[in-house]
Amino acid sequence: MIAVTRMRTPRAAELMRSAKEKAMTKPTHAPPITTQQHKEWYHGSPLRIDTLCAGSTVTPVPDLARAFSHKPTRLDITIREKDGERIVTIRHNGRQSGFLYRVQVGDPAQDLRPHPTSTCAPGEEVLATRDLPLEFISEVPLVGEYESRQPRKQKGGQRGYETV
Repeated sequence: MIAVTRMRTPRAAELMRSAKEKAMTKPTHAPPITTQQHKEWYHGSPLRIDTLCAGSTVTPVPDLARAFSHKPTRLDITIREKDGERIVTIRHNGRQSGFLYRVQVGDPAQDLRPHPTSTCAPGEEVLATRDLPLEFISEVPLVGEYESRQPRKQKGGQRGYETV
C-alpha cells in the first residue's frame, strides 16, 4: 500500500484562504429591476392565502412576485437598454401555477426588513417582520418568462414601469 501525502505550498494555502474568504462575503447585488419608487408590495404563492406569515418574501416588483408564485429553484433576471427603454426579463424554472397578492404594508420601516441573502438590488426582495393581510389580485398561469419595459423618462421627468 502506498500512502500519498499532499504538501501545500504557501501559494496554494493563500489561494485556499482567498476562496474561503470569497465564499464568506455577502452576495453582490444586481442592478435595480424597477426604476419607480417602492409604493406597493407584492407576494407570489402557489397557495390561496389571506395572510402573509412573518418571514415571507415581499417585493415591489409585480413580475418578480409572479415568478416567485411558481416556486422556482432558479431565477434569472436580465436588464438591457434598447431604443430608449429599459427592458427587464425574468426567467424561471417553476413548474406550477400560482397567485399574485398585494401585501397590505402599513409602515415599510416597521413591517419589512432586508432579505439577508438576496442578490436583488436593496429593497427589491425583503421579508415581512410580522403577519400581514393580503389582497388577492389574480391567478398566475404558468409562464416561464416575464418581460417589462420601463421608459427612461415620462412626462414631468418621472420614471415609469409598464408590464407588457
